Amino acid sequence: MEISGNTFFFDWEVNLMVWLQTSLGTFGIKMAKLFTQFGEPMIIILVVGMIYWGMDKKYGKYLMTNIIPVILIGPIIKNIALRRRPYFDHEKIECLYPADKGDINDISQQGFSFPSLHAANTIVLYSLVGKYLKSNIGKIICGIIIFLVGLSRVYIGVHYPTDVLFRWLFGLIILMVIDLLSKKLPDLN
Repeated sequence: MEISGNTFFFDWEVNLMVWLQTSLGTFGIKMAKLFTQFGEPMIIILVVGMIYWGMDKKYGKYLMTNIIPVILIGPIIKNIALRRRPYFDHEKIECLYPADKGDINDISQQGFSFPSLHAANTIVLYSLVGKYLKSNIGKIICGIIIFLVGLSRVYIGVHYPTDVLFRWLFGLIILMVIDLLSKKLPDLN
């Protein structure tokens, strides 16, 4: 069974992606590959684990409580929307860093575009890490990481900007819901 998926986008998204890929060059590719790593599952596990085992078990548990819904719900949304990755449908957009090391043109290996799981992981994790650090510089660094991970996903050609924007919004909603629930259910805190 061949999986085809859906194609939907705004013209400004494609124009932005083409501009980024043609303007930022080799240095941009290296930076995008570096920053996209901050949203990878192993980095998320590492950061949560460092806080849980090395700093504050209670806050580490709170981080996990916030990250788990994002990790579980994201793939469900991807498999409902079935939005194809941008480079599948636009010859001017290159895949600079595939989701899977296999065939970049095989949608069953590379997965779907909408929404960006990296964007949701980073907004939830690094927002809460910034909150935990309590220093302005820590919050600024976490905010920069969130922005650069989202931008990197667009730049490397695997997500439309709206994939990232939706997941940032979704991540913020998860943060608000968990915060509200933690006030009502003390065991979440």
